[in-house]
Amino acid sequence: MFTRKKRLSRGLTLVIILLLLTSCNYPEEIISQGGADLNPPEGAWIDAPLNGAEAPPGISIKVIGHIDPAVGQAVLYLNDANSGLPAAPILGKKPPAYEWAWNPEQPGVYYLRVGGVEGPLSSPVLVTISGEMTFGAQFWADRTSLRLGECTALHWSTENAQLVQVDSVAVDPEGNQGVCPQQDEEHFLHVEYKDKHTEDLSVKLVLIVDTPTPTPTIYVPPVVITTAPPPPVIVTTAPPPPPQDNQPPPAPSGLSPCGSQKSPVSLTYCGVVSLSWNAVKDQSGIAQYQITLIDAYSQQTTQYYSTGTSYNLNNVDSKYSWYVKAQDGAGNWGAASQACHFLCVIVK
Repeated sequence: MFTRKKRLSRGLTLVIILLLLTSCNYPEEIISQGGADLNPPEGAWIDAPLNGAEAPPGISIKVIGHIDPAVGQAVLYLNDANSGLPAAPILGKKPPAYEWAWNPEQPGVYYLRVGGVEGPLSSPVLVTISGEMTFGAQFWADRTSLRLGECTALHWSTENAQLVQVDSVAVDPEGNQGVCPQQDEEHFLHVEYKDKHTEDLSVKLVLIVDTPTPTPTIYVPPVVITTAPPPPVIVTTAPPPPPQDNQPPPAPSGLSPCGSQKSPVSLTYCGVVSLSWNAVKDQSGIAQYQITLIDAYSQQTTQYYSTGTSYNLNNVDSKYSWYVKAQDGAGNWGAASQACHFLCVIVK
């Protein structure tokens, strides 16, 4: 009798334990860190951004994910809803990899997952968008004083702009445009921001009028005929012009940030990245520097110009290589500097 009651008591205890285990739920904070995914699904995962990353609103975040081709079309999900963003295949990756350009404008907590059209497959990656949206615009020219026949480049950059116009023509939020003025002129930048306020900037270009150099007068004194020997004829000539400068300036050095291709400099936040280098010297002086920036992933090459020894990049989010070369006052371009490498990564 005692043995039967003891067995019944043990059986009832096991039933209660099983009921408690089946009613347990994983805490939401564990799920957000991937801790509750004891058996993560195969064939889909996210490389970037990192789980727990933080960023301000209004910047572009590059999402890179791997998806087994068996699931069909690659889809990025935000808080388990299809983002509708196009997926750009990254060539040469096995298993296949895709890239999405995500531009969160509102603060909040977002759970990112990738998968097929039937639903998400990967473990969630948590990204927090916090802070206030920043606005601003810059508009400048490489040179504002020119001679007739010379050209210059207009440059502009904006932050969180909804509409950008140069001389009433819609353009990209950041870019440049060459102009060759025939007279004094003024160019205008009009910006409408995402919060609906506007800003107008302008750049004036002035033509320099050269004053003609007077021709030197050669004085020949009169020759007096006498019985004495005639005086010598004195001829005054202008000094020869200085030799033309055909020597190019040296390559710039001291570039920053500067890492190798295998070990690029890692930047944790790339809202504004300042590129700098040491000044070079030339007998004709330095007119400008040309900065060449190459996106290591898309191989897109962009060139910028600066009359100083630095240049600011806005909202970069990739791996880059860059180099600089100088142009002297005689128009000679020097050799390019060494190539430097850096990587922009959003981290917590």
